[in-house]
Amino acid sequence: MSKTLLYGATKVDETNAAYAAIESLSQFQWKNRVLVIFSDSDNSRAARQENQLLADRPALEERDMIVLKVSGNAVRAVFGSAEPVDAGALRDVLDAPDTGTFHAALIGKDGNELRVTCAATLCEIAGSIVAPQSMAEREDPRSQFSKTIQDLQVPPLPDDLARLGLKSESGSFTGAKGKPDRSVFLLYYSRAK
Repeated sequence: MSKTLLYGATKVDETNAAYAAIESLSQFQWKNRVLVIFSDSDNSRAARQENQLLADRPALEERDMIVLKVSGNAVRAVFGSAEPVDAGALRDVLDAPDTGTFHAALIGKDGNELRVTCAATLCEIAGSIVAPQSMAEREDPRSQFSKTIQDLQVPPLPDDLARLGLKSESGSFTGAKGKPDRSVFLLYYSRAK
């Protein structure tokens, strides 16, 4: 999933809500993309994600990534350096589930956010994308908007997730309520048995 999250860092756009809400993250705004991994109770998924990410250090450097791991009330930088960050504030603002459940959030340089939550049998990938003003550009298959929507649905993303034992179940793309310049997406994957 590391390639998925790294790719998402350059594709998803929302607001700078994460940076605005967590003062300790403001140190990264406009400088770094931040991946926050909330570890599961036995740390297995978080450790696997951490190992996959660190296996491709050049990609992390190229994307100006900082990787933070939250275990209980402790936050440590897995890649890059960071001043102290408040684990409770991260958990609140990034809508992380209770301690002991794997969750990851990717925050872009401008504060946009892509969330991945995985329970025992189901994973959810959610975010929003800036939608072009003109309908013609939205429907143009060569526009960045169309390419981003397509990238979330076709290889290599499904292939990367299949290698991690995840099978595509459903996906939804819709406009964001009260935000005509946003398209919201939810993608669901089940764990292959």
